[in-house]
Order: sequence, then structure tokens, then C-alpha cells
Amino acid sequence: MSVSIRKEQLEIEFINLPESLVPTHDFLRYFKEIVMNVWETKQKELTRRISELQSHLSDLRHHRSRIINAFLHEQSITQDVYEEELAAVTEEITTTQNEISGLQDHNLDIDRLFNASAWVLRNSSNTWVSADLEGKQRLQQALFPDGLEYSMEEGYSNPRIAKAFNVIEASKASPSKLAGGQGFEPQ
Repeated sequence: MSVSIRKEQLEIEFINLPESLVPTHDFLRYFKEIVMNVWETKQKELTRRISELQSHLSDLRHHRSRIINAFLHEQSITQDVYEEELAAVTEEITTTQNEISGLQDHNLDIDRLFNASAWVLRNSSNTWVSADLEGKQRLQQALFPDGLEYSMEEGYSNPRIAKAFNVIEASKASPSKLAGGQGFEPQ
């Protein structure tokens, strides 16, 4: 049996859905602490890895100098060995430099990113209403990555709403769950 519903009614119900998922101030404060702790841990790991790679790069450059010295000054290796060894160490130097550059490019202002994301969450309904079609699609995908279903009895639903929203809903129902860490585990 097919039942029709007006487009305007669907849109009104959709706009109400993100409003029901707006995080509380306490949730955002607690969530930001978690995000910042995870970020700081990852930054320390990243700094450690960059330091290891820079040390390895220094060793490679020293090795390259020894190869050049062995061929040019000591004449203790043949030209074939020299070219083969030099090509191998030069390739590893380039690979290591690229890896260091890639890791250094991960430097972003996490505080600013978090605040912008929180603003979008708090204003998702208004953002959706004022966005163009592409913006609406991107926001809808971010909020509801598995899509939504609609039924006349229940309205919009999705058993697998984005993980963060499940935590928001749990914190609204029982703030102690959020404070106890049962609602969210950083990955």
C-alpha cells in the first residue's frame, strides 16, 4: 500500500531531526577533552616517528658520503658497485625525505577544527536550510552516513546513525553514562 506525504512535511521533519541531535554544552566540553587527549598522544607519536626518520636520514647521508669516498678517494670499490650502492642509498634517502614531509603535513589546528565542527553540530539544521544542494548532501552524508529511512508511524530513522550522535543521545538520556566513559571510546 502506497501513502503519499507532502515534500514540505518531509523537510520539516528532517530539519527537526538534526535539532534533536544537538550536543549539550557538557557533552561538547567532555568530548573536546577526549579529542584533545587523543590528538596530543598522536602528536607525540608523530614527533617521535619524525625524529626517528630524521636520524635515519642522517645515517643514510653519512652512508652515501662513505660510498662516494670509497670510490673517489680510496678507490676501494668498482664503478659498478659504486653506481649500484649510490642508487640504492639515494632512493632510500628520497623515500625517507618523502615520508618525513608527509608526516609534517599533518600539522593542523585541532582546536580550531574542533570548534568549527562543534559549531556545525550545534547549527546543523540552519546550515542545512541555508546550504545549496551539494552542501545539503555533504551535511546529510556527514550526519547520517548510512542514509535515513522514513515511515509514517516513526518518521525518520536509522538504526546506525553516526557514532557520535549515538553518544549524544546517550548523554542526554543519562549524563552519568557520558561522565563514566561508557558512551564513547576513542579509537
